Amino acid sequence: VEDTRLKNLTEKGKDINEIVLAQKQDQAVKKWMADLYGKAKIDINDQILQAHSMMLSGKIDDAIDAYNKALLANPYNGYIYLFLGNAYKQTKKNDLALAQYTRAYETSGADVNLLMAVADSFLETGKRQLALEAYRKASLMAGDAKDAHVELKSLFAKLGESTDAGKEQSEIKRIEKKERFEKEIQQQIGK
Repeated sequence: VEDTRLKNLTEKGKDINEIVLAQKQDQAVKKWMADLYGKAKIDINDQILQAHSMMLSGKIDDAIDAYNKALLANPYNGYIYLFLGNAYKQTKKNDLALAQYTRAYETSGADVNLLMAVADSFLETGKRQLALEAYRKASLMAGDAKDAHVELKSLFAKLGESTDAGKEQSEIKRIEKKERFEKEIQQQIGK
């Protein structure tokens, strides 16, 4: 009778004792790390992460305070305004939420993802015109980001904005044409 586990170990060309020792050491290290993680006390020092943690715990008012503190350190970070707006929206303070979304929009610069998120938030708070303005700005800032234009085309179509959806389709075609041209150039260089 032969133990197939031992056969597999010897086929690797190593000494069985070395292999078993390495496996036991690996298991011991994994157990030690699991024990460390289990006993670790984690302090979150970043205000934004603290606020996110509070939001997840349902401590919305504390999260609002933490986001406001984070804004003192980073007044030009549009994402903090967006997060703060979301917190206010959860407390049904839609006017305050809208004010934060507006600040997020004003500080968004060319950040397409932030513009899209702000536009979504405007839409959720019933501010369709502001949402359309933000989506249009996102379209201008998206440049050659085909995925953004595809998403915007879909959003404009859902909102019944066929002219804007058509513009997005034109942008998608332009980008695809550019991609084909670049691919041809790369193939010619590679020859």
